[in-house]
Amino acid sequence: FIDGGIHAREWVAVMSVVYLIHELVEHSSSHADMLNKDWIIIPVANPDGYEFSHTNNRLWRKNRFPATILCTGIDLNRNWDYMWEFSSNACSESYAGTNAFSELETQALNRVMQQHARYMVLYLAVHTHGNMILYPYGYAWPFIPVSNQAAHIALGELARDAVTSVGGPLYVVGNSAEILYTANGCSDDYAAGVIGSRYAFTLELTGGGLTGFDLPASQIMAVASQTFQIFHTMANNV
Repeated sequence: FIDGGIHAREWVAVMSVVYLIHELVEHSSSHADMLNKDWIIIPVANPDGYEFSHTNNRLWRKNRFPATILCTGIDLNRNWDYMWEFSSNACSESYAGTNAFSELETQALNRVMQQHARYMVLYLAVHTHGNMILYPYGYAWPFIPVSNQAAHIALGELARDAVTSVGGPLYVVGNSAEILYTANGCSDDYAAGVIGSRYAFTLELTGGGLTGFDLPASQIMAVASQTFQIFHTMANNV
């Protein structure tokens, strides 16, 4: 189960997931080893926010639901019903909403997850940026690792090495709270803690441009093809 673009401004995450679909469909004969699995792929998990980042504000992160009279948007990656935490500042970029699963987008993603929960082996949330392969749990510090932490690290390191083998950057593999920051109500924590996915990761892909999120178009194919190595390696080694 792979989703991208839950944060609207992370365009190369969307493009990398679209590139995965392209490879599986257009070059299926080259990827027979990947096609003996079942895939659920959602390239744009935050469609109205993604559209807004094209038309109004390139660095928009949240969805476009009116949080208050003055502020718009809920951070969909803080809206999942696992260790969800109330936040009072509706203008914050990480505003979690009024309650867990308050948003149509997370509700829809959860319905599909629940439908396939008994079969879910690998969950990947594709984000940017930072060259990181992060595993749960991210809600607490000191961090609380998933029960199969060693297996997550081993799989993450295989994926890291696959990227460097094609000339990509060196990814850091580790727990999200330790490597990045603590965050409540995130999708990878939910996938591991509620759905029971055997593996769950957040990928923070390579950034670029002035802010890290506005990667130049000329670099998109490089990042997408490097990310495909992560998808390929993880799918064949879970």
